[in-house]
Amino acid sequence: MRDLLPVALVVCVLLAAALGAAVGVVYWLSFALGPPTAPPGKFLVYEIDPTFTTNPASVDMPKLIAAINQRINPGWSRNARVRPLENRLIEIAVFGEDLEKVHRIERLLEQSGTLEFRVLANQHDHGALIEQAKRETGNVVRDPAGKPLAWWVPIKEGFNVQGWGFATRIKKVDDLETSQVLVLADEFNVTGAYLKRAVVERDPQGQPSLAFELNVTGANLLAGLTSSHLPDPSSGIYCMVGIIFNGQLFSPLGMTMQMANVGRHVIQIPTRGRPDNPETFTEEEAEELVRVLDSGPLPAAIRKAESSMEEAKPEKPAEEPTAEAENAP
Repeated sequence: MRDLLPVALVVCVLLAAALGAAVGVVYWLSFALGPPTAPPGKFLVYEIDPTFTTNPASVDMPKLIAAINQRINPGWSRNARVRPLENRLIEIAVFGEDLEKVHRIERLLEQSGTLEFRVLANQHDHGALIEQAKRETGNVVRDPAGKPLAWWVPIKEGFNVQGWGFATRIKKVDDLETSQVLVLADEFNVTGAYLKRAVVERDPQGQPSLAFELNVTGANLLAGLTSSHLPDPSSGIYCMVGIIFNGQLFSPLGMTMQMANVGRHVIQIPTRGRPDNPETFTEEEAEELVRVLDSGPLPAAIRKAESSMEEAKPEKPAEEPTAEAENAP
C-alpha cells in the first residue's frame, strides 16, 4: 500500500498539470477570439462577373472563396461567413446587424486589388502620342505593328488634375461622363506583384499617409522607370508617375519623390493632396485600400447577384466549404 502512494501522488500531479493546461488554453482562446460572434444578420450573394472573366466556369471556386474570406476576415477577424451556393454563387453571411459593416464589406469586394505605377503623358514630351490618342476613339493607343504605346485610365472621382499638364479627356459611357488620363506603356511594368506590404503611417506633422513597401525587385524596377524619365534640365519640366489602384488614378507623384524613397523600397503619399485638391483619399479609404492590397487581387472579378441582400437565411448550400476556405486566415 505504501508503495502505491508515490504513484498516486505522481498521477495526481499530472492530472492537476493537465487540468491547468486545459484551463490555460481555454483562457487563451477566449482572449484571442474575443466574445462569441453574433449570428448572421445580413446575407449577401455574389456571382462571378462575366464582363471581366472570359470563362466563368473555369474559375477555381474554392480558391476564390478562400481569397474572399481572407480579404473580409483578416487575422482573427470574424466579420462574415463565406461559403458556396448552387450555380456557382457565393454567400456572405455578415455577423450582427451593423449596416456599416455590411457596406464596408461591399466596398472591400468592389475593389479588384490591382496596383500599378505608370508614367503620365505630358504635352512637352509626348505631344505626338497625345494627338494620336485624342484622334482615336478606343482606350489603347498602338503603333503600326499593334504594340500598345499608351492607354486611358479613369481618374478617381473627386480628384482634380486640371492644370497639372497631363493629357486628359472626358469619356461618355452609358450617359455617364468619366474623366480619364493617358498613361504610357513601359518595359518595367511595376505592379502590385512586387508589393511587400502597405500601411497607413503618420508623417512628422501627424498627418496620415499611405506607404508602400516594395521588394528588392520591385524597387529596382521602379528605379529604372524613374531614371528613364528624369527632368529636362533645360526646361525644368519633369514627368510624373501615377499610382493606379483598382484601375483608377489615385495620385500622381513627382520623380524626385520617387527617387528619394526608392532606396528604402518605400513610397509614401499623403492622404491629403494639393490645396485645390484637398483630399487624395480619406483615412478610412486608405485603411480599406491597405486591407485590399495586403490580401491581394481576387482570382476572378465578382459582382452582387440580384436580390443580393436578404434578412432571412438563403437555401442550403450545395456543398460544404472546403478545408482551404475554412482554414484561410
